Amino acid sequence: MPYYSSSSLKWPDPGPMSVPDYQVSALPWVTSSVVTTTATAVSFPTTTRWVEVRNLGTQALRVGFSENGVNANPANQAHYFTLPAASAALVSPTTARWELRCSRLFVAAASSTTTYSLIAGLTGIPGRYFTDMSASLGPFYNGIG
Repeated sequence: MPYYSSSSLKWPDPGPMSVPDYQVSALPWVTSSVVTTTATAVSFPTTTRWVEVRNLGTQALRVGFSENGVNANPANQAHYFTLPAASAALVSPTTARWELRCSRLFVAAASSTTTYSLIAGLTGIPGRYFTDMSASLGPFYNGIG
């Protein structure tokens, strides 16, 4: 939705290079779920400023930025980050706070099922700028899958 300061002035939506949107504190967004070995998309309402993922389950968790990347499709091109399973001492492996811009992530259990929690800091930037990150879009996205 565009910003309007009056009926005669129209200000454009913030875009992917809108520095002020990354300088202010982000809005919190949290989800938790059980996932299987099939990549599941986690879509954010707007573009993220940062993301943190925690594996609460008994199986390793794959986290990536494309369905093909997390599913390792093709098999010789796995583009995902692996969080090990939670330990018996109730230690839940957690990523660092990833400072990155995206409108969705993909998660999958390495085998069977696992449970995860994800917290993200959201900007006011519409997610449409980052909806499709894929290696098919060119060399800039080769590490995504």
